[in-house]
Parts: sequence; structure tokens; C-alpha cells
Amino acid sequence: MLLGIDVGGTFTDAVVLRQGEVVAQAKRATTHDDVLQCVLAALDAVLQPGMAQELERVVISSTIVTNALTEGSLPPAFLAIIAGPGMNVRGHLPVTPYYLSGYVDHRGKITANIEWSRHQELLRRKGSGVCAVSGKFSVRNPQLEYQAEHELKKCGYSKV
Repeated sequence: MLLGIDVGGTFTDAVVLRQGEVVAQAKRATTHDDVLQCVLAALDAVLQPGMAQELERVVISSTIVTNALTEGSLPPAFLAIIAGPGMNVRGHLPVTPYYLSGYVDHRGKITANIEWSRHQELLRRKGSGVCAVSGKFSVRNPQLEYQAEHELKKCGYSKV
């Protein structure tokens, strides 16, 4: 069986397919302040006891962020990058990022830790709003991203 969930700007839809046939479908109002709530409500409406064990694939999509980008309703975000050596990303991003020291190599090994003493100005700043952290090769080892998240939350960023 397949389960599909689409979190839209107005409604969250869920559908369950078995061998190409619709077994169950539901539409619930999207709760923007708690997206998990509407996803769970849609799941409760389509999944009967024991169905979850039969699921082969679950696909989740959303137009919320696309709509927000189109409408220009997202607040500006602070971006911290752990780039390490290699390609220069300056000028390739939609915002001017803050570059943190540190580096994870292509195997996921931390070859240089973040030197927080070099980033005292950042740590003294009172941040607010949304912050994103992106580290090169962090998909193989996210430890430096987690450290940066922890420090930026202490600076006042509510969402990292």
C-alpha cells in the first residue's frame, strides 16, 4: 500500500492506495500554527488499525513554503554556513551568510572544529527570528551543525 499526504495552504489531503485503487482518502483543514496537528488528523482519517504495517511507501509534499515564498510573507532568515575548504559560495546564495569555521570532510570526519573564539561578535549579538545552519558534508556527520544550532539558540534565535 501507498500513503500520500499533501499539506496545502488551505487543506491537508491524505490518500491510501492498494494496487492502484483508492482505499481511503481524507481532507482536513491545514493548521498553520501546528502543521503536525493537521497531518495527524488526516492520517487518523485514512489509516485503519493494522494498515500502517502494510505501507510500502509514504510520500509527503507541501505547498506552504512555496506559497509563502510567492507571497513574500516569510521573515528574513539569518544563514550560518560551515563551508570548509573548496568551492567559494560567495555570491551564489540569496542572502549574505555568516561563515563559521570548522569542517567535515567527504567521509564525514570532523577535520576542524568550530573555533568559537573567532566568532565572539556573533555570540554576543542578540539574534531573533529564523536562522538556518548549513554545513558542507553535514549529511555525513551533522555534529558541527548541531553545535552551531545550540550556540545560535543561546544567542536568541527562536528557530534554528
